[in-house]
Amino acid sequence: MPRLGFFGFPNCESSIEGSVFEELIEKAKQGRRDALEALLVPHLPSLSAFARLRLSGRLARRESAADIVQSVCGDVIAGIGGVRAKDEEGFRSWLFSILYTKLRNKERFHGAAKRDVGKELIGSLAEASRDESILDAYACTATPSRDVATAEAVARIEAAFQSLPEHYRDALLHVAIGGLSYADTARVLGRSEDSVRQLVFRARARLATLLDVPDP
Repeated sequence: MPRLGFFGFPNCESSIEGSVFEELIEKAKQGRRDALEALLVPHLPSLSAFARLRLSGRLARRESAADIVQSVCGDVIAGIGGVRAKDEEGFRSWLFSILYTKLRNKERFHGAAKRDVGKELIGSLAEASRDESILDAYACTATPSRDVATAEAVARIEAAFQSLPEHYRDALLHVAIGGLSYADTARVLGRSEDSVRQLVFRARARLATLLDVPDP
């Protein structure tokens, strides 16, 4: 089943087939840069989108989404040898659990040290942070006002998203941007699966109203 964007439309990231994923994971654990990039780079726009939409208030004034995602990349490089994901869905869940934990920790402990991931992924991260990439991660084919300037559309979505209650945002981020299942999201957030489903439904409905997006 394709991963859904904010408003119920499929997001447009490609998936890695099981046998190919297993091969890439093994090569990445052996230190192969090309394998690590093949696994990580496709998810950078979604990681950047997640971080941008989750940052708010005092934390947003102290941290940039790019710095946080770069730090996550460092954690991924350091921890790839111990990853237990059996498929890309599990790998995504691992990536976004690292990001969410980092964001929560930074909220509690401002000034956490940044980590240097080296220069290999810097160019990919810069590309992933472009407005066009961010906009695709936000909603893919469901982006409102696709004919307006990309920067304006991104700003509109971010402003609407920041108006959501935090528990709405967290649920929607994990499901729509992170691509986690309702069950995995419930585990990360410490909620029931039914509660997560309701939160995502309400968050999408609220965003659709704020952005004047018709029901899919």
